[in-house]
Amino acid sequence: MPRGVRIQYHYIVRDAKGVNLKSPTYGFVYLDPRHDWREYRVGFINLLTHGIPGDTVVEIALAANDRLEEMRGVYGLDVVQSKTGVIFNNRREAGQGFPLVSNTARAEHVYGGFAFSEFDLFALVGLDSNGMVHEMSHLLLHDAVDNPVSMIPAWLNEGLAMYFEGTSSHRQLEVEKAIREGRLLYLRNMNLVPGRPEDVRLFYAQSWSIVAFMFDAYGSNRMTDLIMVINEGARVDDAIKEVFGITIDQLEGAWNTKV
Repeated sequence: MPRGVRIQYHYIVRDAKGVNLKSPTYGFVYLDPRHDWREYRVGFINLLTHGIPGDTVVEIALAANDRLEEMRGVYGLDVVQSKTGVIFNNRREAGQGFPLVSNTARAEHVYGGFAFSEFDLFALVGLDSNGMVHEMSHLLLHDAVDNPVSMIPAWLNEGLAMYFEGTSSHRQLEVEKAIREGRLLYLRNMNLVPGRPEDVRLFYAQSWSIVAFMFDAYGSNRMTDLIMVINEGARVDDAIKEVFGITIDQLEGAWNTKV
């Protein structure tokens, strides 16, 4: 269970005659009790932090707000339920609060945050507006695609999250290096995040590049349409064909000519 989850509970006491007495409902937030946690509400995010001045927390969270509003529009969400963000101050804290993907990924610090859609919750190492935007993208996209038979491929999910982060120069360099070395990933093989850390970095950079190309070439309204069609139950290949009028292989080819 991730840190930051709100747990509610009650007691039922049955007496000797078999009559049940129900207590009031109690609750607490599952956090490391060694720290003095504070909660700050900024927009539709409740941030849980410790050891960071409140003004700093609010300032950095506000820096993410405009991008979150843009994201909400692209994802076609009229209303957003509040989300909770837990900020770990360092990797040691995160090591106790993050899920274990692999020992190698943990040792090489591959992941800086995680989103837990079933709890409307994200966890992040360090108070960073880009990190908030990235993890919030996963939560909002999960809200937008709520059809249980629909699947968002990992390249689109992660590509959208990084597109809204805004920073891109290092990812562009990663893609260009992979082109020179002839090791680009095939889009059809990017439905899941790869396991090796060196492949993960390229996967993220290439996913960002492809999604950025889609926005530049077709506009944000088409991206909204794509998300809507996927939510209706279409496979991503069919949704791309319906919305953009090309196959997924043609999309990859068009991107290749622009990189």
